[in-house]
Amino acid sequence: MSSKLAKIEKRTAYLLILPSVLLVFSIILFPIFSNIWISFKNVELKDLRIPEPRAKKLVKSINDNPNQIKVIYKLRNSSLTQEITNVKFKDKYPDDIEPISLNNKCQFKSNLLKCELGNWPKKYRENLEIVFQNTNNQEISQKFFGRTFMRSVLLFPYVAPVVALAYTWELLLDPTSGTLNNLLINYQIIDGPINLLGQKYVTLNILGFDFKLRLALTTVIIFEIWRYFPLAFLFILARLQAVPKELYEAADVDGANPIQKFLNITLPQILAVISILFMIRFIWNFNKFEDIFLLTGGASGTRTLPINVYQQGFSIGDIGMGSAVSIVIVVFLLIFMFIYFKLLGKRADEN
Repeated sequence: MSSKLAKIEKRTAYLLILPSVLLVFSIILFPIFSNIWISFKNVELKDLRIPEPRAKKLVKSINDNPNQIKVIYKLRNSSLTQEITNVKFKDKYPDDIEPISLNNKCQFKSNLLKCELGNWPKKYRENLEIVFQNTNNQEISQKFFGRTFMRSVLLFPYVAPVVALAYTWELLLDPTSGTLNNLLINYQIIDGPINLLGQKYVTLNILGFDFKLRLALTTVIIFEIWRYFPLAFLFILARLQAVPKELYEAADVDGANPIQKFLNITLPQILAVISILFMIRFIWNFNKFEDIFLLTGGASGTRTLPINVYQQGFSIGDIGMGSAVSIVIVVFLLIFMFIYFKLLGKRADEN
């Protein structure tokens, strides 16, 4: 009788743990066994890419002939299974540029390159090379000296440690030994040193009217603009490089001037990126603590809400007041996010 009960208990135990075993098998063991099985089979995924012609344009300078450039079009069929028929493309070039030799499939007229490339079979790839020269025999330069160095300099404020940047600015703006004050005094621009990070107000007389400028706060704002402009530079540059050139070519045909191109093509194309940058920078600046704390410590009219939270909670020891200010910050950010997604974000998506 006891052995029979033991068997029943054993089967019951197996039945109870069976769901857990199946779950573990489905999550962990099944993918492993599936990969082992697939490795012995000729399994291929179906090509879901749309068959469309693609061309990537590369411009290279010719060292022996500085008044010539080589343009390479990397052509390919995006599909691995389907053919594309009657492929054509065109590209507009600036004035005073003409080709030395053309492929028999292409024509160049009125600064416009037109090519009829026929049918492209599946997996089609080809490089179309054309050499152009300047009709004025002037040197054509695609690069300028120090380009890599200048890009590194532009990115330096964003990638450098904030402690090092803040300390450097304090040395430059120091009222007694700072470089900026010494230069302004030596060139007789100012009569005496100005404490840019320690003076709350400065009075400016404009057209007979006195205006008070928040000096320390303005200096901190300039520091923030200088430090984070590379972020906007990268975002906007990446979007500008993705703007279709066909839009500008169509605008040239319609006789649009540079201002009209900017207002009707460039600005709408980068509006979404600018909107996202505005949202990100607003949230970051609203929560900014380390930059302001390192530069001024929250003194001279730069006591922002995050600095206030720190001073209330850690300097004074009033944890309740610090928590209340942090709640105010959260409420303001929630209101801003609601307004952004209802108004600005929606308009950016529509454009």
